[in-house]
Amino acid sequence: MRTAEVRPRFRSSQPFLAPALLFLILVLTAGLPLPAWAGSGQIIFSASTEEIWVDGRPEKLPAPPFFHGDYIMVPLRPLAKLLGGEVHWEAGEPDTIKVILGGRHAVTHPGSRTVVLEGEETETQILPVPVQEARGILFVPAVFFHRVFEVPYARWAEGNAYLLGSSNRPPLAHFVVSQPVYAGQPVRYTVKAEDPEGDPIAEERWEGRQDIFSQPGSYTVTLQVKDARGSWSKPLSRLIHVLPDPANPQPGDLWAGGELSPTLTYEPPVRRTGPPLLFSNSPEYIKEPGILYQDEVEERARLYFWHAIEHPETFKVYVLAVNRSREEVELTVEREGYGGPSTNVFLVARQALAQYFMEAQPRTLTLKPGEAAVLNRIQPSACRHQVLHGILDVKATGKVDILFVAALASQKVLREYSRLPYLPADGVHARGTFGPADIEVELSLSGQETGELRLADGITDQFLPSLKPGASAPSLKGNYGAVYRIRVVPQQDTEAFLVPVSGLFAGTVLVDGRLVNVPREGFVRQGGQPVYLGRLKAKQAAEIVLVPPGGSYLPVKLVFDPREK
Repeated sequence: MRTAEVRPRFRSSQPFLAPALLFLILVLTAGLPLPAWAGSGQIIFSASTEEIWVDGRPEKLPAPPFFHGDYIMVPLRPLAKLLGGEVHWEAGEPDTIKVILGGRHAVTHPGSRTVVLEGEETETQILPVPVQEARGILFVPAVFFHRVFEVPYARWAEGNAYLLGSSNRPPLAHFVVSQPVYAGQPVRYTVKAEDPEGDPIAEERWEGRQDIFSQPGSYTVTLQVKDARGSWSKPLSRLIHVLPDPANPQPGDLWAGGELSPTLTYEPPVRRTGPPLLFSNSPEYIKEPGILYQDEVEERARLYFWHAIEHPETFKVYVLAVNRSREEVELTVEREGYGGPSTNVFLVARQALAQYFMEAQPRTLTLKPGEAAVLNRIQPSACRHQVLHGILDVKATGKVDILFVAALASQKVLREYSRLPYLPADGVHARGTFGPADIEVELSLSGQETGELRLADGITDQFLPSLKPGASAPSLKGNYGAVYRIRVVPQQDTEAFLVPVSGLFAGTVLVDGRLVNVPREGFVRQGGQPVYLGRLKAKQAAEIVLVPPGGSYLPVKLVFDPREK
């Protein structure tokens, strides 16, 4: 068939055919709605957070969604853009907002509930709450996109969130890691993701996953999953604690070599010597400027403060020395360490102890009669919830008053301290003068049994007693600020451990002059977890120096485990 040669039989009717067909098309389509949104992808958002998830990837809104009655309000412009639309603002009386999305053109006004769809025929939608402007950002009820542009929209109860662009409820990511995890050994992951609508899991997206972690430490591993209909879950992150190889522990490692079971408790002779401890920890939370604690010292003293800020303005904590005598006094700061400002109490304690142990650089101040001076070498500003900490060993040639002072960062403390009030104790934490603050222990390990030495338990190791009236308690629970010097002589090679008894713990100790973080990274999460301190050589004296760290639970015990039994 040669169709190329076919010609119309009635050529004279051709000019009238196009108008007739056009009329027929208009008649047949006159009642059809305007084209609806035909995009793809899913946006997940929640009230009170700027973070949203777009096809499983994090994005940020310029302002968080919020509730107006029963309806959640969302920023119009960024969500319209993510859905493939445009928003135009036309100034006038009133101002006009035009939204173009999915082939539809909608017009509304700030403060209005009415939305007009422009097209061959005008259509009107009434919103449940009006369009709002807040902080220069236009907000609409999230249902606006569904009612006006037919964008799928749903509440996602399992995720405490809302879905836009797809009403398919996302899957829930979940996985577990077989414990314990050791450096250099394979890690077994088990994925237990679920979909609330029963859709199969089609894809996994991992971050930070390693089949073997070569070094001990803490690692974050994150999983997202996608279901068969294309919806991504929110990410699920787990902190994986990788323990050192049990065959080769390093000082500060969490012990992974099995349970330690001491069969005896050492109760060696204890010598309590050293200076008084001026201890300032009450009120622990500083809410106003004032004197935190005050006492007089002569000769040697240890000064200790630990305070958190609970005030909208920034504060500093000062240690002042005031010479109220008629003679000139020399005051030497023999050793000092400072921590903070930080909300991480374990970091604060470690910073101060590391400086205190390792950075002894004595400095001397000369105080004339009536003169005051700031003793703490650094005085950083701290804001709400941050902790400030300091330990100072001082020696004076005469009597001086020591004041722990909380002051606004803007205050001139040497001019204003005398006018500040003496702040009341909080009734929970300690302040006062306790001591003596040095505890010396001689321990001979002659047997083959695993033994323990308990520290700061108030029973086998007594708490420091109060030395002066006005203390918040008759003794200092936990012995924070006391310096323990434990001299150990083992008869055979012996592994030494520090074991927190009660719970969260992170500190720094000296083992034969070597600084050891306990644990090496992070903090001990539960009581009974041993931390390896090192191997003590047979018949060689070793010294362990320990100060109970602020922010940690006491008591602790030292465990000594002979290698040959």
